[in-house]
Amino acid sequence: MFEKFTGADKNFLNEFEQLIEFELPADYSNFLLNTNGGTFKELEDSFLLKNIGEQIFIDCLFGFREERSLNLCNWYKEYELELPQNTIIIGNTYGAGLIILIWDANAKGVYLWDDSLELEQSTEECCTYKITETFEDFMNLLNIN
Repeated sequence: MFEKFTGADKNFLNEFEQLIEFELPADYSNFLLNTNGGTFKELEDSFLLKNIGEQIFIDCLFGFREERSLNLCNWYKEYELELPQNTIIIGNTYGAGLIILIWDANAKGVYLWDDSLELEQSTEECCTYKITETFEDFMNLLNIN
């Protein structure tokens, strides 16, 4: 079950887009304005990472919260130098890493970044796995309307 945070407005979104220096895709922007992110309350909230056959359990999708660990801006600032251009961290999982959104002409979509190499298949050179082409497809995968 997804429990949204609420409380975001267009000003938060505009400030974030200025920080990251690119415009977010419409489906993700609408999600932020409608929910401000949220947490998953059931242990079975998960998705299948088809290309490696792993079930990934999701914890949170970040928003514009005061809590540092739930704030999109804080995650961006912390990892800015490690992330490719037009990439942001949008959530986390239980044990398998971070959910990232890449919005670059060469690689658009939602990905799992196994930054701590928890998955058996992950190596230093290969630890990013595409989940879906769009954020809307990702939400449909999680059965969130």
